[in-house]
Amino acid sequence: MATIPVGADQTLAAPRAVRRRARFVRDLPVIPLLILGGLAFVAVLAPALAPHGKLDPVKPTRDSCMAKFGTPDCPYIDNVPP
Repeated sequence: MATIPVGADQTLAAPRAVRRRARFVRDLPVIPLLILGGLAFVAVLAPALAPHGKLDPVKPTRDSCMAKFGTPDCPYIDNVPP
């Protein structure tokens, strides 16, 4: 006959509780909720985070003209793209 140690029932209860807690956390959609919450947070603060208005024209810099056209001056009239 096998002998059962005195604290055997307590050692089995801990892994069972850990498995139950892990199953509960696994079933929760935590990661997608965090992503959606972050997107909503950025969407609410978008007007404060934007460096300029959405209708304000952005004047091209010397570096951006060199990258696009290979000249230091952009071929735009009044620096407004067509």
